[in-house]
Amino acid sequence: MLSSLFQSLFIGLALSLGLIPLFIKLYKRFHIYDIRNARKIHIRAIPTMAGIPMFIAFTFAFLLSSSGEIDIASLFILSGLTLFSLLGVYDDLNEVRPTRKFLSQLAIALIIVYWGGVSIQSWYGLIPSFELNGLVALSVSVLFIAIVTNMYNLIDGLDGLAGTIGLVITGFFSLWFLYSGNYTFAILNASAFGVTVGFLFFNWSPAKIFMGDTGAMWIGALIAVSSIMFLNTNFVDVGDNLFFSGSIGTLLAILFIPVFDTVRVVCLRVIKGQGIFTADQNHTHYALIKSGLSHRQVSLLLGFVNIFTIGLALLLHELPDKYLIPIIILIALQVHFIIEFVLIRTEVLNNQTSDTISNDHIKPSKRSS
Repeated sequence: MLSSLFQSLFIGLALSLGLIPLFIKLYKRFHIYDIRNARKIHIRAIPTMAGIPMFIAFTFAFLLSSSGEIDIASLFILSGLTLFSLLGVYDDLNEVRPTRKFLSQLAIALIIVYWGGVSIQSWYGLIPSFELNGLVALSVSVLFIAIVTNMYNLIDGLDGLAGTIGLVITGFFSLWFLYSGNYTFAILNASAFGVTVGFLFFNWSPAKIFMGDTGAMWIGALIAVSSIMFLNTNFVDVGDNLFFSGSIGTLLAILFIPVFDTVRVVCLRVIKGQGIFTADQNHTHYALIKSGLSHRQVSLLLGFVNIFTIGLALLLHELPDKYLIPIIILIALQVHFIIEFVLIRTEVLNNQTSDTISNDHIKPSKRSS
């Protein structure tokens, strides 16, 4: 099965490297560029919707590497990811209103949960002897997929950032599902990993193309579905060296950057009296850009932070959620306060520089005799 994993990775990589340049030329010919809004900081006209060639490469990589082992549930999951990608295409071309987009995501997530068999079944030990059944389990699962999809979508704001975080998360999931024996999800994530590596060749700063909602939605949905499968598989098989006593805390570590950024932004918007769906530049990556870091530096820094939290979860795999979750929250608070300190220091230094420049331009007046 390890050979199938590498096969899916390399097929995804090769097809991504081959298809994306063709779509860049196509988009330029038909003037399909990213639509600027309050959440965007780029100034050049850059093609978007790399998610289309990425999803084509992903689909072929998965189907060609599955060796006829695809069941009906997997086909419904793949169909759901396809619909997420198509919703992303429509949004990239027309900018769908947030509420309408969220409702559409809920409808697609319902297909994955109901027919794909991907469902949150309990609190996974966080609340003992408490299970989710029937309509409650269905509703929570659908809402979870939509929320996590949007969390990943929200970090797609800098050259290379969404791709880097996507690599970290899908890379972990592909290896963990391989180890746990869930080969379908191992190949799904390995295919996405290979495709994203190819995409980063064209998205690394300065970007030649953006993945757009077309890409961020299906990758985010895959991460969401994989997260549910991780919770279900890990909770049943706790006890092995690569299984985690704290399922929910570990998942927070795996999704650290998307979760941290979303919670931070929502809190800032609430404090400022803004709507939670308001587009702005309060995201973590924009704050780091304001501090003077480049797109590449921010992408690498946040990628390493996410790797660190995953590594910490591996190191503390025997800790239950009642200890692991507070540790993850403390790390998030530390990261937030560091960012705020850097922003304040940067603003102070900029003000001092401005005052110095202003003073240098003041000429002493000469009194006439």
